Amino acid sequence: MSARKRAVAAAFAGAAAGYDAHAGLQAEAAAWLAEIVGGLGLTAPCRMVEIGCGTGLLTACLAARLPGLHGVVSDLAPAMVARCRARMGPPFTYVVMDAERPCLRGQADLLVGGLAAQWFEAPGRSVAGLATLLRPGGWVVLSVPEAESLTGWRAACVAEGVEPPMPALPSVADLTACWRGEVLVRRTRVRVRHENGVDFLAAVKGVGAQVPRPGHVPMRAGTLRRVLRRFERESGAVAAYALAAICLRVDYPR
Repeated sequence: MSARKRAVAAAFAGAAAGYDAHAGLQAEAAAWLAEIVGGLGLTAPCRMVEIGCGTGLLTACLAARLPGLHGVVSDLAPAMVARCRARMGPPFTYVVMDAERPCLRGQADLLVGGLAAQWFEAPGRSVAGLATLLRPGGWVVLSVPEAESLTGWRAACVAEGVEPPMPALPSVADLTACWRGEVLVRRTRVRVRHENGVDFLAAVKGVGAQVPRPGHVPMRAGTLRRVLRRFERESGAVAAYALAAICLRVDYPR
């Protein structure tokens, strides 16, 4: 595992205990993605592999929509897997796993990941590789934030002469670059209102998403205060996210 991937795993592990208190975006995105999955026509009982399960927000939404749902639920961070297991229990199997290097074999009906694939180091190749975990006719379904996310925060940083600390987000084209089957894309926007800029930063850290882009130099305290004030003044401390749901069908027969 790369040093960056270890940093991501550590950040999410550190956020596990208090994750749900900061996961307004994640909860809304989970309900939206589960609705999309529910419309794919999967038949019961559905065998699933979930990547980046976090504390189980998406797992719970999917279980409520898909009778007989079972399979493997995974995350890079052991503490997140433990939280999800405590929330959901059986009939799922819980695995600590890097989705870019899966330790499973195929024949699932559904591979799903909510707000996880943006952390992939090799997005196109890794998404295509997930097809090996599915039976012919199965679906890979991933939600990701797109580049239009957090435009207010990014603009505040640029206006104060600093580069935004968040990593570049892979596009849908990046994620599907190596895919040769059917591709469906759905989009939505989510706005999360914070009390102030500090509350916004606390929410980002609270869900483990604070790992910056490679080479980022932390802002000085005075610069950060100016960025926060501008973000509050010009965006109302609203974090706006543009989300894409990518639905990829494994060709049948393969």
